[in-house]
Amino acid sequence: MLGNPTFRIKKLIAIIAGGILVIPLAFLVYRGILGWSFLGEINSSIYLATTKLVVLTLFLACLLAVVNGVFLFYFQGKHKQLLFLLLLLPLAFPTYIMAFNYAVIWEFLSYLFGVSRSGIKSIYGLSLVCSLCLYPYILLPFHMFLQKRGKAWFAQAEVMGVSQGKLWISVVLPCSAGAILLGASLVGYELLNDYGAAKYYGVNTLTTQIFKSWFGRNQLNEAMGIALLLLVIILALRYVVSVFKTEEGKTSKTQVLYTPKLRVAVSIFLSFFFWFTLLAALLLPVFAMGYGLYFDWNLQDWSILFSAGLNSVVVALLNALFTVLIVAIIAEMEVFSSSKYLKANHKILASGYAIPGAVIAVAVIGFGTGVFKLIAEVDFELAKWLNQSLILLLLALVFKLYAVAVPSVQVGWETFGKSQVAAIKVFQRFSSINLFGRVVQPQMLKFYAGAALFVFIDTLKELPITLLLRPFNFETLAVKAYNLVEDEFLYRAAPYSLIICLFCALGIYLFNRINRTLD
Repeated sequence: MLGNPTFRIKKLIAIIAGGILVIPLAFLVYRGILGWSFLGEINSSIYLATTKLVVLTLFLACLLAVVNGVFLFYFQGKHKQLLFLLLLLPLAFPTYIMAFNYAVIWEFLSYLFGVSRSGIKSIYGLSLVCSLCLYPYILLPFHMFLQKRGKAWFAQAEVMGVSQGKLWISVVLPCSAGAILLGASLVGYELLNDYGAAKYYGVNTLTTQIFKSWFGRNQLNEAMGIALLLLVIILALRYVVSVFKTEEGKTSKTQVLYTPKLRVAVSIFLSFFFWFTLLAALLLPVFAMGYGLYFDWNLQDWSILFSAGLNSVVVALLNALFTVLIVAIIAEMEVFSSSKYLKANHKILASGYAIPGAVIAVAVIGFGTGVFKLIAEVDFELAKWLNQSLILLLLALVFKLYAVAVPSVQVGWETFGKSQVAAIKVFQRFSSINLFGRVVQPQMLKFYAGAALFVFIDTLKELPITLLLRPFNFETLAVKAYNLVEDEFLYRAAPYSLIICLFCALGIYLFNRINRTLD
């Protein structure tokens, strides 16, 4: 197998593709060090605002996730899975779309109650808005943790005469800290990746400062210095998560039928909190988009919407194709090759999702500018064409969303690929070429399709990378929605936002179905 020409070609492709994707990050570190001196010139309020935004949002997101997780734990109705899905659906709203929706809601409230229109445009309003669409990142692992261990603990506690309140405080919450921390780290990554919501609400963060340095002052080194700082923060955050994440260990597969009981007052409070969350995080934003769509229906330029939608679909399809192809080849090489280079490349690429889109975009801009200058010395027209193409945008998107495709492909190899490859190697019933063509690949196709779907959806809602790297006058759904809101056409942005959210909701629904199937 290892001497097969097809294998050698795939290994070469994996090495080259991995190297090309990682080089911009190395370039960012080099140029970022050159721009490190600019960090001292940045107003300290920007550092404070970024820290305050992260802390406030994490607090609110943890509160929403934990209380609703407790509600789901005690809820015993037949529609429990539906309620869980409804609590996950706010994840379908990217932070910038949730921010736009709450601007519409706040404007509606200003007519009814006379509140200030700009009242929500503050760091506190931004924290609330972001927490409403990001808390599912914490709810998902916390809920899964309680489902695995909770009932057994409460059954034992009742036998021992330990109160439920004491058990929650002394055992359940401390033991679930690892699951909560895992979700909180994802919330932190999303906050540091956000640009549209912070920009629209007038909150100056490190991410918005990258755009100001590059677009406002044309200072690439300064932008790279800030990007490098954000990269260091993300790596530090990942290290903290890896250190403090608790080991879950093996759990018993025996189903515990014990159902803990609640006091009536506590049950009423949890139910009220659930409906409040559903109203604030799902129903009101959907109402805002529907109201905006109705209000400006006759003023919509549907040809522009179609063009932006087509551009989004083309970029998303190309990115899904290239990302899954690269992930599939590298995953296959990991099965058959012991190359440390490939394994290191895979780890770096798998961490790309945690890196803010603005950081990746700035790294690709710096790398691409240098490469295009060299090409221009040989062929100016070719360099010009490359600069106006989707190459840099796709390069950044593949790096950013590589990690999104990995889990589905890995599950495929663990479920089918490795076991069947081992069996066929032993019996040598097929040649090494037919091994993949006849047995493994047909069964891996559904996992590749699942990976491609998630990459496709994440590409549709990605804003910072698309905003920085799109060719001139190339509008996508996310970019067009952002530009319309920036120009104060809030209602006109509704159909663009609605299409993105519908695709994201479809992804969440399919993820939930796959999760239940695997369980």
